[in-house]
Amino acid sequence: DVIISGGENVYPAEIENVILRSTGGSTVRVKDVARVVDGYAERTSTTRLDGVDAVIYGVGIPEQFAFDTQVFDRTNLDIFRSFLGELEQSSVRRLVYLSTYEVFQAVDGLIRETHAPASPAGMTPYFQAMIKAYALAQAAAQRLGLQLTTIHPAAVYGGRDTGDGI
Repeated sequence: DVIISGGENVYPAEIENVILRSTGGSTVRVKDVARVVDGYAERTSTTRLDGVDAVIYGVGIPEQFAFDTQVFDRTNLDIFRSFLGELEQSSVRRLVYLSTYEVFQAVDGLIRETHAPASPAGMTPYFQAMIKAYALAQAAAQRLGLQLTTIHPAAVYGGRDTGDGI
């Protein structure tokens, strides 16, 4: 189950319709694999992390599917902050973080992981949220002593050539 709480204009229909995979004309949405509930759930994720060596975080929403641009902060930042809070309470100290490649500056028309993070100024709300989330991952790794591995595929959601940068 996916449980939405906090009362800040998070709409179950937005989460239900997030595409998880689309290949060969077949689309899998969150609602196909989970029940989305607007409500409250007791904290249980910390105990679920007992005995876990590493976690992989790859939650996000693609820009083209947003009904409301505030959804990017709610999905890419608020959920990640909650996740990091749970991670902090656990014994897990290895995090694999999946993010878009475009969190780095384009230099001479190329984006490389060795480049400095991009400035959110002038970016779309989607890219602003992704750049801030990447900064959260870096800060959490430093603060919590996490072994952080970041994966920055050129196109997280596929179907679009993003090789020319932002």
